[in-house]
Amino acid sequence: MIKVYDTEHNFLALLDSNLKDVHTIETLDAGTKSLRFKAICNDYNLEILQEENYVETKDYSYVIKEILNEDNKYIQVFCSPNIESLQGSLFQYFDCLDMNPQSIYEYCLRNTDCQLEYNSENRTMMTKQEANIIALDAIKDVRAY
Repeated sequence: MIKVYDTEHNFLALLDSNLKDVHTIETLDAGTKSLRFKAICNDYNLEILQEENYVETKDYSYVIKEILNEDNKYIQVFCSPNIESLQGSLFQYFDCLDMNPQSIYEYCLRNTDCQLEYNSENRTMMTKQEANIIALDAIKDVRAY
């Protein structure tokens, strides 16, 4: 089931049938997911599935980035993760001394609406100190640790 919102985050529709080839792809450097799916090519879907509209699954939020109409039966929709609040979250001074990576990751996500996953099994304590870093870059650093 996929919820569709316009560029102002107003609810447009619920897509639950007539979807085909729904796939998520995880990006390892930041732990984000991309989404792609096919929907029947009709006037209704062409109206609501527009580039820069938002889509949500039960556990993740995306932005529609590309729509391809190859055969006039289905449109293929490509979505990137909605990480706008994470990209706009700036730490003037990021200071995490002797914390485990999971705690640092949660700290980066605290004031955002992003939903990213991180598994820190078998990770030791780390120190991360940096001035003027956006939360997304801090998360990439933690994931690379």
